[in-house]
Amino acid sequence: MRIHTYKSIIRGALSLCATMITLTTMAKHIAYIGTYSSPEGGIHILSIDDNTGEMRQLRVATGIGDPTYLCLNKAKTMLYVGCGIVKTADMKGFKGGVAAFRIEGDDLVFSSFQSCNSAKPCYVSLDNNEKFLFAANYGEGTGCVFKIDDKGDILPEIKHVVHQGRGPHKTRQEKAHVHWCETTPDNQTLYFVDLGIDTVKAYDFKDGNGTLDAMPGWDLRTEPGAGPRHVIFGKAGEFAYVLNELVSTVSVFQKSNGGYAHIQTIAMLPEGYANKDKNTAAALRLTKDGTRLLASNRGHDSIAVYDVDQATGKLTLLAINPTLGRGPRDFELTPNEKFVVVAHQYTDNMVVFAFDRQTGEMKPVGKQLIVPKGVCVKFGKKLD
Repeated sequence: MRIHTYKSIIRGALSLCATMITLTTMAKHIAYIGTYSSPEGGIHILSIDDNTGEMRQLRVATGIGDPTYLCLNKAKTMLYVGCGIVKTADMKGFKGGVAAFRIEGDDLVFSSFQSCNSAKPCYVSLDNNEKFLFAANYGEGTGCVFKIDDKGDILPEIKHVVHQGRGPHKTRQEKAHVHWCETTPDNQTLYFVDLGIDTVKAYDFKDGNGTLDAMPGWDLRTEPGAGPRHVIFGKAGEFAYVLNELVSTVSVFQKSNGGYAHIQTIAMLPEGYANKDKNTAAALRLTKDGTRLLASNRGHDSIAVYDVDQATGKLTLLAINPTLGRGPRDFELTPNEKFVVVAHQYTDNMVVFAFDRQTGEMKPVGKQLIVPKGVCVKFGKKLD
């Protein structure tokens, strides 16, 4: 009787282990990859294993030309796209704006479109309450604000922001170039980053109830010629991290009386790197706990990883990792933050790296995947 009981326990344990292994193996998320492409190229939809980093292409959502930047709502039921053109099933064409797609399984269904009066937005984001969509238009030096209805569709533009000015860089700062747009963590201030005028400009938002007027006292100003590209806010908005595209640095700002004060600028490249002038910074990410900041280099083709001091907000470089491709324009941490998924614009390869949070080191895992001119990586729902 006792032997039978032990055997039953062993069988049960083995069965439980097998079930756990199966569940672990099946843990996957959908990833959406924006591209510079014709409408036939569209958005590439992948599955990525949470535990191994293995990538697999599920489909390509066609009819979307130059889907250069993407964002999702919190429920992962809607995908918003800044794009050059959308061709719908009835053959209607829309150019230079923002599109909303409903997510149905691993497919995308067109839902709505609004023009940005631009060639194509380079960045899109939602406010924290998902009632507004923002778009940055690099070529035009403008920003757009749209309302979102209860179904998640995009309503006509309610605010058009126009920046003026130029910077010292003759070829990249000949005029204003808006490159990023998001609200602060408290949803009170809307920021538009302008690479052309070395300024991260603040606007009164207040959960959508603000005037949307400029708030120059809350602007973040980088050194002349730095060319700010993206921003991430840390520690509930106490700190702001600005990625400077033209000089390959990250600048740190701390909230002070009535604004943000600059407290640090740190390099993204190895000391003494000979081709610094040919490098441009691209993307910026912060881990969920706010302890690690990652920033990508195009030219050196690498990702710099920093430790974030939780008291002061200042950065310390941990590692600079090669990305095994040219032009890592965008990357994203997997939802469990075990891996970093990198899209290379110039060599068309997606690469997954195991991420060591302690050391900042990234080691390649699995097979690479070809995605032509990948420029944006966003994660969707967990696959059933």
